[in-house]
Amino acid sequence: MNDFAFKKLFGEQRDKDLLQNFLEAVLSERIVDVTVKEEKLSRETIADKLSILDIKAQIQTEKQTAKINIEVQLLNRYNMIPRTLFYWAKRQRRPSD
Repeated sequence: MNDFAFKKLFGEQRDKDLLQNFLEAVLSERIVDVTVKEEKLSRETIADKLSILDIKAQIQTEKQTAKINIEVQLLNRYNMIPRTLFYWAKRQRRPSD
């Protein structure tokens, strides 16, 4: 497994049914629709770090719409909590991301 193969398999809009089935299995929730989004998060200043997510999507369940970030980690670098918070904060500042 590598992030290139994961992204190729699940990260393209034309294959959204694969991503939808994967997310339904992981989340144990019926998903009505999935839209794969541009994976780059906008920078606010030239000094900001460019962030590229493995897969960024918007899902529609029967109850709500949610923006999601799907990351594949091949090695445990013990940094998922700080990385998740970093990506979450960037998406909160830029609602279009």
